[in-house]
Amino acid sequence: MYLNEAEDENDGAGNDMGMERVFEELNTLKGTVDALETRLKETVDSALSREEGLRAAMDVMAGEFKKYVDGKLQRFDEVVTDCLLRRDQRWTEELKRIQSKSRMSWGPVSYSTPSIPAHSSHRRLSADETCPTVPPAAARPPIRMEFPQFGESRNSSDVTDFVEQCENFLTLRPLSDIELMGTLNTVLKGPARSWWLAARSKICNWTDFRKSFLEAFLPMDYQAEIEDQLRTNVQAPGQCLRDFAYDHRALCLKWRPDMTEADMVRRILNACNPRLASGLRGTVTTVEQLVKVGSLIEKDWSNTKDYWSRVQQSHPPKRVGKKNDHGPNRSSGGDVATALGEPSLLVVPVYLRGSKGDAVLDSGCTYSLMSHSLWKAIKKDGEILASSEIPKFVMANGQENKALGKATLLFCLHDFHGMLGVHVLADDNLCMPLLLGLDFMSMCQVTLKPHCRRYIMPGGKEYAFLPKEIAKAQEADPSCQELGPSDRQASPGRIHYQLQQDVWYRGVPSKYGGFNYQVVVPAALDLIRSPRSPTVPAAATSITSSPRL
Repeated sequence: MYLNEAEDENDGAGNDMGMERVFEELNTLKGTVDALETRLKETVDSALSREEGLRAAMDVMAGEFKKYVDGKLQRFDEVVTDCLLRRDQRWTEELKRIQSKSRMSWGPVSYSTPSIPAHSSHRRLSADETCPTVPPAAARPPIRMEFPQFGESRNSSDVTDFVEQCENFLTLRPLSDIELMGTLNTVLKGPARSWWLAARSKICNWTDFRKSFLEAFLPMDYQAEIEDQLRTNVQAPGQCLRDFAYDHRALCLKWRPDMTEADMVRRILNACNPRLASGLRGTVTTVEQLVKVGSLIEKDWSNTKDYWSRVQQSHPPKRVGKKNDHGPNRSSGGDVATALGEPSLLVVPVYLRGSKGDAVLDSGCTYSLMSHSLWKAIKKDGEILASSEIPKFVMANGQENKALGKATLLFCLHDFHGMLGVHVLADDNLCMPLLLGLDFMSMCQVTLKPHCRRYIMPGGKEYAFLPKEIAKAQEADPSCQELGPSDRQASPGRIHYQLQQDVWYRGVPSKYGGFNYQVVVPAALDLIRSPRSPTVPAAATSITSSPRL
């Protein structure tokens, strides 16, 4: 028992010494950590202060570098500007020296500068005119020009344009005869140069060159060619009167330089829009007056269209429908006659290349069509058809036919004028010479009113379709008439009428009283011969409707 107590005391003393040693090590470690924290804080503060110092130094250096670069750029601009000024001054002095030396070296020489009278750009360039010489201009021309060139051209207008351009150049920049001959050696190309190599030994100035050049390259019938252009020149639909009048006057002066003002006004009025010419005849005596008054009339036309469009928008037309009486006591034949009357084609007057004729408006035809015989009657000498972009036309009878070609013509319908491509078909494929399809109707913006046989043109003006009498069809073919009793017995219960040789009507009695009707519109693109007569065209396609009357 006593031995155990002594051992316990020894163990307790050893433990106390170990604890003291641990506490000493902990204190030492704490001191070390505190020292490290102090050094870390000092290091961070030193790094921050060093960064601030570097930033301040970099800002100072950037400001100094910017000032340095700005100064260098400003100095560079000054140096370049001084260099350019010295160059311009040196070039100016050199140019003055060359000009003074050039004037002194040539001495008195003759210059080939033509005298350009009034209307020079519109005159016909005759080959026998003489041009007086003009002294050279002391100053440079106000615009930079190059001497015109002439190459492989076969048009008469190119020949006259080259001569006029040469005269314009020589007016601004006179050349001596020696300079002109050397310049022509450079600007003439192709056949013109070949001609010049052989003819230059006989030419010594501009007057001789002009005369020989026009005689060599203008055709013998040049005057007739200009006259033909003047005769065929008409005002286009979208062309204003001012542009057309000036161009037509230029053609007149090119054809006859001595044409009077009254003759030019008369020719312009004959070739412009007839509606416009009717308001100008007897009121103008000069081309300037014609342009001024005609421009005002054209402006009034455009204002009229705007006015009627606004009126139609603000006051739309009222449609009043009529109720049909289907009483049992009404006469069946009276219903048919009152409701339909005499059906006929929608025929309108059309002006085509100076000729007036009748054309048929056909809403079942997509493209406008013309017979080959009509095309041969209106075509010009040597004019040929262009190829049609439509490979084949599907006819109403199911057959496919190919167009002979396509022609672009100017159509005039009342106040409307427009260019339209027409497909030309063989005479056997059309039952009338000229069919105006949906392309023409959309172009002229016509409004059809078949129930009252009238149509409305843009602007609100209303016209009636041209009448077509049955007697004309009966004279052409006796079979075009009402069927007899024997024919009616062949199909009991039906009443047949064949009107105007190209419209079929069939009335069928209804079990409710009255009649049901069927209108069969003939084909616009093909013909099917009637079994009753080989000359009467029957319906090739049917557009059938059957409302009860």
